[in-house]
Amino acid sequence: MELLYGTTNPGKLDAMSRTHAHQGVIALSSVREYASVEDILQAAADKGEYGMTPSDLIEQIPYAIKELVNNEEESESCAG
Repeated sequence: MELLYGTTNPGKLDAMSRTHAHQGVIALSSVREYASVEDILQAAADKGEYGMTPSDLIEQIPYAIKELVNNEEESESCAG
């Protein structure tokens, strides 16, 4: 991504703005094609990367909590 910036006079900003409520700043960007979650996961799979969906993450919560509790218990027994 390339970020270009510059300064200009307020009249040019007024001409670029539909509402003239630009506060001295206007950003322009190109249109990007929409990508669905399935598209993103497929792109990751094509690269051999593993992607997790939100439902995958939710399924992992009980295991993550159990791991945190186990780690806390281990650190308490080592410190004790």
